[in-house]
Amino acid sequence: MIAVAGSNSYALCGFVLVSFVFQAGFFIFTYVYFTNEIKQIHESYIRNIACFVEEDFENVLQPVDRIVADRNNDCWAVRTQLKVLMRKMIVGNYGPDISAIIKEKVSEMIPIVAAEKQTQTRQLFAAHFTGNGKPQLQQESLLNRHYQGYKITEWSEKKSSSSSNQIKMENGEVVIPENGYYYIYAQTYFRYKDPEEGKSKQLVQFIYRRTNYPHPIALMKNVKTTCWSKEAQHELHSIYQGGVFKLNKNDRLFVSASNVSMVDTDEAGTFFGAFQIS
Repeated sequence: MIAVAGSNSYALCGFVLVSFVFQAGFFIFTYVYFTNEIKQIHESYIRNIACFVEEDFENVLQPVDRIVADRNNDCWAVRTQLKVLMRKMIVGNYGPDISAIIKEKVSEMIPIVAAEKQTQTRQLFAAHFTGNGKPQLQQESLLNRHYQGYKITEWSEKKSSSSSNQIKMENGEVVIPENGYYYIYAQTYFRYKDPEEGKSKQLVQFIYRRTNYPHPIALMKNVKTTCWSKEAQHELHSIYQGGVFKLNKNDRLFVSASNVSMVDTDEAGTFFGAFQIS
């Protein structure tokens, strides 16, 4: 009886020990498993958070179909899901308002586009006048004209293909058809005609603007002092000047020159013109 009791005691102790070892192993396995899972979840959470603190986070609002990213990157999936969710929320909550705003902006832009198109197709005024070969006469009195030099009045107009946008000339003066900015230019040729004119002379070209003001306003002036050799083949000298000015409708422009008797009115050498730039 004593031997049997001892055997049972050893068997019970062995069973208890095996049970303890099994429970301890199960507990350790469970602890390690859940610890690893929690660690993975924590790392995934950290990676997801990191996706939103990188320098290129502003790209998160781009359309999904425009994403340029590595599909093997964890951030790509996170950002894609967030973009889809944000777009659904925005469209669902603010879709009607966004549509109304877009329609309003389009309505505001239509008149602007139409105005720009009209501006682009609008014809600008221009004209080019040349000397006509006739001599220039000093007809005006120095006391009455209120400007320097002598006005060149003999001009020939070069017609363009469209006469509707031609700038007109009256009495040697260009008449501005409408308000705007114009480029004004002029060139005058001077020629020595007599041998005794071989002395040095001061040659001056003026471009004047006539407005409602009583006296003409000088816009440009060019001065040259020169002397030609009597043996020179071409006893010519030119003065050219040009510039952009803001002019008003019905303003008048004209060219005057010193030594008007020396002005050579060859059409290729003496000319005067203006064209509208805006």
